[in-house]
Amino acid sequence: MNEENLNFPKRLFFTALGIDIAVTAIVAMSAFWTIDALKEMQSGARTYSPSLGDSFQFWENFARLVFLTLIGVGLALVKWLNACYRFAKDSIGASGFKNEGWTAWAWIVPIINLFKPYQIINEIYKAGAPGYRNPDDWKKESGSGLLLTWWIFWVVTHLFFATSLNAMRSKASLDDLTMPQVLVQCCILFRT
Repeated sequence: MNEENLNFPKRLFFTALGIDIAVTAIVAMSAFWTIDALKEMQSGARTYSPSLGDSFQFWENFARLVFLTLIGVGLALVKWLNACYRFAKDSIGASGFKNEGWTAWAWIVPIINLFKPYQIINEIYKAGAPGYRNPDDWKKESGSGLLLTWWIFWVVTHLFFATSLNAMRSKASLDDLTMPQVLVQCCILFRT
């Protein structure tokens, strides 16, 4: 396997990640605008108009792109991880991987998705270390403290957002909240 077979999935992943970050940033900015508009309506400084309702609806629909970009990032990540495993086996000669079969399922299966993705990425990280001689010696390499820190941060933030969304839904007692409703509930939840 040549390096181009590894670099294309890497570029694809980082491109998808960049698009996801851009869309998420736009959605976050629109959320702040929506919160300001709702606060102005609540204080009486602004009244509801059909054009404002259309703006709320537009941003609610745009926010759905975040889910699509998340799927794109996930697919690109799985493609890259599989390419990393192939490269490690074919080009570097590494062997004895335990988590190779989990590259897709590790992100999807509940509870397992709290630890298995880190194990996969850590396994690839260690296989990429330059210091080993035998195909199984990569297992003796040290993992990355920075990688572990990133993973703990990722899990904590995602659990926080999932818990917050569930709290907002239960407080509103609605299962199909719209974006403006979520933002109003968010304001109420964090104000009380």
